Amino acid sequence: MMTNREKYITKRNEYDLMITIYEAKNFWCPIQIVGGKKPKCLRRRNASGYPYSDCRNCIQEWLNEEVIE
Repeated sequence: MMTNREKYITKRNEYDLMITIYEAKNFWCPIQIVGGKKPKCLRRRNASGYPYSDCRNCIQEWLNEEVIE
């Protein structure tokens, strides 16, 4: 038997958890939601040249950064 804590938090990949937060909160910044300082958004352009925020790569980069205090 597994607890909700194990299923949804401790045994879950951090990136997947943050993407779930991102998608469930109408695309708010999950970095800011978990208590980090919101970074400047990574901006990309799609094939049509339309700019968009690349949140998935931003989350991945943030998770791999060293903490600066």
